[in-house]
Amino acid sequence: MKKYATYTLKDFVTDGFFLEHACSPTEETHLLWNSFKSNYPHRVPVFNEALRTVKVLGLTKNVRDNKALIEVWGNLSTAMANADRRSQRLSRRKNLGKFSKYAAALLALFGFATMWYWVQDTPEPSTRLFEIATGFGENKTVVLPDGSVIQLNGNTSMKYNSGWEVSPKREVWLNGEAFFDVAHVENKEFIVHSANMNIKVKGTSFNFMSREDKATVLLKEGKVLLDVIPADTTNIVLEPGYGFSYSKKEEALELSHKKVDVKALTSWKEDKLIFDNTQLEIIDETLRDNYGLRIHYNPNASPSMGFTGEFSSYHIDPLLSALKKSFDIDIVEL
Repeated sequence: MKKYATYTLKDFVTDGFFLEHACSPTEETHLLWNSFKSNYPHRVPVFNEALRTVKVLGLTKNVRDNKALIEVWGNLSTAMANADRRSQRLSRRKNLGKFSKYAAALLALFGFATMWYWVQDTPEPSTRLFEIATGFGENKTVVLPDGSVIQLNGNTSMKYNSGWEVSPKREVWLNGEAFFDVAHVENKEFIVHSANMNIKVKGTSFNFMSREDKATVLLKEGKVLLDVIPADTTNIVLEPGYGFSYSKKEEALELSHKKVDVKALTSWKEDKLIFDNTQLEIIDETLRDNYGLRIHYNPNASPSMGFTGEFSSYHIDPLLSALKKSFDIDIVEL
């Protein structure tokens, strides 16, 4: 993507890869161009202008099909610029001052009418919903349009709308678990929606897990406001190093008033699973939610038994083997 750092408006609208994205964006191209905008923020204005130009001119993905239209567009732009310079020279002559005003007005009217025809003939670009998902045991990193970086844990899906440049707020919808490193944008709130909870942030780093029966937030830095939907509780303030959890099964709120080890609890980001006398019941939830596995307890095993160890989150066979050797359990697929 480095070559695009020097692209002009014309370079963009005549580039096949850019046109492919502008006309038929996909999850893959959207992620690539978001990465480009994050790495070269000074090129964002010309990039956005190129997107608008593609829409206004009704360009297609085929560079050859666009050639004639782009030539007309370029010739018209040059002609109008030359006419404007001529009208400015004429305006300096007193005897032609009145004529120059009329000429400038006619040129402006012609340009406006031409652009009005193009805009009216081109459908208004609709807001597009993008979805990124991971399978069991898969992690994925996503760069959003504002530069925020999101790491998705296994068995997770996240959706967000296009058009963040003009929207008064930034919104995403999460089902699963993700770590958010949110970029600060002045006067643009960032909101994470889920079935259980909404989180309002500005520039913040936090881990959010929301699945069928519970939701948990771990705040690394910054500040967040929580709205717990089923409990009709709003504006719960969470401070760095604290965790908040909600369980729909128990219909109870639990706000942790002690410091939590955010690094250990989010070790999946570093491709690790760290357990420190962790109950089998909690490990069972991790295996079920992220890997599609569950623990079957035999007579000599209990969900309250503790387990300690550090394992890879990508290759979990050593973890499964250690669990079965340590306890009277079987591990089966859901």
